[in-house]
Amino acid sequence: MPSDDQPERSRESNAVVRAMARIVAEAIDRENQLVDWALENDVELVVSCGCRYRPADAWCVCNVELGVGRRWMRAVAKQSKAGESRDPLPSLTCRLCRHGEHDLEATRPIRIAGPDGTVLGTSHNAVRARGSPKDDLDRATRAGGIRPGMQDEQWRLAGLK
Repeated sequence: MPSDDQPERSRESNAVVRAMARIVAEAIDRENQLVDWALENDVELVVSCGCRYRPADAWCVCNVELGVGRRWMRAVAKQSKAGESRDPLPSLTCRLCRHGEHDLEATRPIRIAGPDGTVLGTSHNAVRARGSPKDDLDRATRAGGIRPGMQDEQWRLAGLK
């Protein structure tokens, strides 16, 4: 038998679903704007290492940046000219992560609370400790990546950050 607060919960969950859908749509729009900017300016886009290795109580937080490649850029340009929907940015993994040399950080518990302050659960997340610029450049070089900070620079140049 349904409880009295079921319609209220349904409205709340619908609002959450709509908000999440709006966030995803905005992220896709921003990514498309970045790709448009790159195509207009003949720039090869950069993405962060997509490694998601998570052993026990640690996560790989590798921040090596990799170029998406000219082949992907040409394919997207061709799709844009034809008016087709474009492929999403590829998820690339750096050479070091592919060979098991992950940049691991310990996870920390994060409490998830509802609007009334009740604890709904606990999530575990790893946050990358800021390394020295020299260490970041060394890892990027060994991983076959691009100098650190290039992805943020591209977002700024495109006027999206």
